Amino acid sequence: MDLIKTEKGKRQLSQLIRNCTYKNIRLDDALYLFKELITTTKDGFYNLGEKVDQSRIEITSEIHSLRDDFNTHFDIKISEIEYELAEIKDKVKLDFKDVMENNNKQPT
Repeated sequence: MDLIKTEKGKRQLSQLIRNCTYKNIRLDDALYLFKELITTTKDGFYNLGEKVDQSRIEITSEIHSLRDDFNTHFDIKISEIEYELAEIKDKVKLDFKDVMENNNKQPT
């Protein structure tokens, strides 16, 4: 029943289908074609399921990889922003102290 799996089998089945016209198809030929069709369909869906599972695994791993890359990049950017904010706070504190000291030194 593995007729479709080889090139020779595909050619034989194609020839058999061409030889069986609508009016003169024999019952045993029709039954044979029907069995081959069922087998091919089952094999096709079985292989399709494997391909879908493999694709799902690949997509999931790619998403995890992209999320890890994004999180790493995001963590680096957050660290840079936190560092810059700390520098700004220090600068503002120094400027504020200078302003307060200047205000205290001026005679009122």
